Amino acid sequence: MIIFKNLTKTYKSNLIINNLNIEFNEKIIFLNGENGTGKSTIVKMLASVIKPCSGTIFINDNLVNYNNGTYKKEVGFCLNYPTYPAHLKLLEYVKLLNFVYGIDINKNKDYQQNLMNFFELNKFLNYKISELSTGYEKRVKLFASMIHHPKLIVWDEPFANLDKTFRKKLMGKIVELSSQDIYFFITSHIENEIKNELKSIKNYTIKNGVIEQDV
Repeated sequence: MIIFKNLTKTYKSNLIINNLNIEFNEKIIFLNGENGTGKSTIVKMLASVIKPCSGTIFINDNLVNYNNGTYKKEVGFCLNYPTYPAHLKLLEYVKLLNFVYGIDINKNKDYQQNLMNFFELNKFLNYKISELSTGYEKRVKLFASMIHHPKLIVWDEPFANLDKTFRKKLMGKIVELSSQDIYFFITSHIENEIKNELKSIKNYTIKNGVIEQDV
């Protein structure tokens, strides 16, 4: 599903990713690590926001091409910084997403409504995104990453700014969707909470530029 080959990334003189070679095929991947260890860098390279210094990335057997984003049609990204037009009302943003992804709303109406219900966003449709709380802004970003039925969902710190009750609800949704052949690659720093809620999930940790599976 995701393959890193000889992947290296440095910022100035700091080595962030060190000749990384690893393949992920599990339905749910949790990448843990302290702040500054390279979790967000990994996600940004998957999303072709930044380029590696060397090496290649494959998603669903497609080479991540930094000049061609067609591989993203089957991937949903939620990056850990604002990636939405905050001046738009939520309903306007949903319409924009449908246009950008070329979604047939008649075929996807029920799916989107169920997604809207899950994230509890219906009452905010006529609010500007900038008017929402930080927690609901995060829910909008997560909703947006899923609106086009992606086969792979890549989330950077999706639990940040969410209350504990909704974090638990979201973890349950992840397990539910993984049983429907949806794959997840998720970075997080709340390692203990994830392990307690999702005991059967394999966790990975990034440290010193290398990713290793937790024992």
